[in-house]
Amino acid sequence: MKRSGLLSRVVVAVLLIGAVLIAGCVSRFRQDLYLTGEGPQKRVKVEHTRFIRSADLTDPHNQMKYRAGKHNVGILTIATRLGKPDSTAPAWNFSFDESWRADVYLQLPEPLRDGRYTLQENSFAILLEQYQLSGNERVFYALSGFLTIDSMSSRDAYCRITGEYANAKKEPMNLDGTFKLKIRD
Repeated sequence: MKRSGLLSRVVVAVLLIGAVLIAGCVSRFRQDLYLTGEGPQKRVKVEHTRFIRSADLTDPHNQMKYRAGKHNVGILTIATRLGKPDSTAPAWNFSFDESWRADVYLQLPEPLRDGRYTLQENSFAILLEQYQLSGNERVFYALSGFLTIDSMSSRDAYCRITGEYANAKKEPMNLDGTFKLKIRD
């Protein structure tokens, strides 16, 4: 009798632990963001996000990329490691294994709310620490795509981006995936 009671307690404990783990995995917002260009798709890490209230995007060649305005601005700093590309890869894709970082600027509505927003004329990306490239080669303008704010909490916006960007040389840089934008003050 004692053995059966112990076995039932172990089974209940295992089931409870499994249920807690499953609930934790299901309820968590999956954050997978991918970068593509002329090469294979590469997963990127969102290093951090910034949210600036009452601001509009300006010219990406200015030192300040935003100014006081009637919208909001979100900034994602993304990073990955790029391996050795083939000879047909664009210049921004490097010729050896190196870190790759960029800031993606997004103009967002005021007030910030759920919805789908076009990226064209409302977003650009700037490659960081790539001094061998000219300013025009480091700036990628959104050609098409959308930013979708799926849901919001008091401190975070849960977003999906699908966008096609290109620089002055028409080299592509595409983003596709999900991320969490921190909107804390």
